Amino acid sequence: LGEIVGVVGVGQDITKLNRSQKEFERRLELAANYDVLTGLPNRRYFYDYLAGQLETHQGSDEIGTLLFLDLDRFKLVNDSLGHSIGDQLLKIIAQWLQANVRAGDLVCRLGGDEFVILLSLESIPRAQAAEQAKKIATKITGVLSQSVYIEKHIISAYSSIGVYCFIMSDSIDEIIMRADNAMYLAKGDVASNIAFYTDAAHQDLVHQMQVLEGISEALIGDQFVMYYQPQFNHLQGLIGIEALIRWQHPQLGLLTPDHFIALAEKHHRINEIGSWVIGSVFSQVAQWRQAGFILPKVAINISPMQLLDENFIGIVDRLAQQYRINPGMIVFEITESADVEHFEFIEKILTSLQSRGYRFSLDDFGTGY
Repeated sequence: LGEIVGVVGVGQDITKLNRSQKEFERRLELAANYDVLTGLPNRRYFYDYLAGQLETHQGSDEIGTLLFLDLDRFKLVNDSLGHSIGDQLLKIIAQWLQANVRAGDLVCRLGGDEFVILLSLESIPRAQAAEQAKKIATKITGVLSQSVYIEKHIISAYSSIGVYCFIMSDSIDEIIMRADNAMYLAKGDVASNIAFYTDAAHQDLVHQMQVLEGISEALIGDQFVMYYQPQFNHLQGLIGIEALIRWQHPQLGLLTPDHFIALAEKHHRINEIGSWVIGSVFSQVAQWRQAGFILPKVAINISPMQLLDENFIGIVDRLAQQYRINPGMIVFEITESADVEHFEFIEKILTSLQSRGYRFSLDDFGTGY
C-alpha cells in the first residue's frame, strides 16, 4: 500500500499566453502614455518626461523652451460641423505639428485642442532660445492657418501659441502655468498670435484674477457705486443724465469700467453686474421722482451679452414695476465691447423692449462690431 506505480505528466505550451500577456501590457502602456485619437504622447507622458529632463539636467546652464498651443476656432468647428469633423481636424493638426518641429523636439496633446511642444534643451543664451522659439512658433502658426478639406468642408485651424523659456531650477507647474499664461496673452495679439511670458504679463494676470475674485464681494458689499453725468443741449439745457458704474475696490482703489467690464464679459459675470446697475439706477430715479426731480432721459450702459440672457427682459420688467419706472425715459446704451453672435436673438429682445417703450443707442459707435 502506498507504493508509486507510475507518473502522469500534463504539459502546456505557454508561449502564446506569454505573448498575449506582453501584448496586453504593451497596450496598457500605450493607453496610459499616448493619446488614442492622435497617437501623440499625452499629458501623463509629458509630465513624466519633463520631470525626468529637469532632474537629469539639474544644475546645468541649459535652457528649455515650452510652446503651449491652443486652437482658436476648434469649438466652432465642433459645434457647427460635429465632433467627427473636429476629431479628423485634430489628427491633421497632430501630423502637421510633428512634421514642423526638429528632431529631438517633443510634441504632446494635453487634451481637447491643447498641445505642447517641448524644444530640446540647449546651452545657449535665453535671448537666442527665445529667437529660435519665435521662428518655430511663427512657422507653426503659418502652417496651421492653411485651409484643409475634411468631408467637403474647408477649414482653417488658426492657433495661439504661448512661449516660456525656462531654466532647470523651474518647477513643472511653473513652466506649464507660465507658458499657458503666455498663450492667453497670444489670443489678444491679432498680429502674430504668439506671446512670450514676462513677469509684467504675469502680474497683469494676477491683477485680473484679483478683480474677478472680488466681483461677488463687491455685489453684496456695496463696493459698486453709480456716478451720474449730466447731458446738456446746445443751449445748456439739461436733457438727461448718463449712469456710469464705478468700483470702490478695497485694495485696488476706485476702478473705472475699463478695468472690470471686459473681464466680466469674458468670464460670464456681466449679467450679475448689469442687473445690479439697472436696479441701482431705477432706485435712484424713484428717489429723484419722490423729491420732485423728473428727468427727461436716463441712459444706462448695457453689454450685448446681457441681451443674450433669457432672464433679461424679466429682470427689467420686475425692476421697472418695483420702482414704477416710465420706460419712455430709459435709454439703453449698447456698448460695442463684446464680440457676440446670435444677432437675430438680440434683435428679438430689442424689439420686445421697444414695444414696452424703452429706447436704445449705440455707445462708442464704430469702435467695435
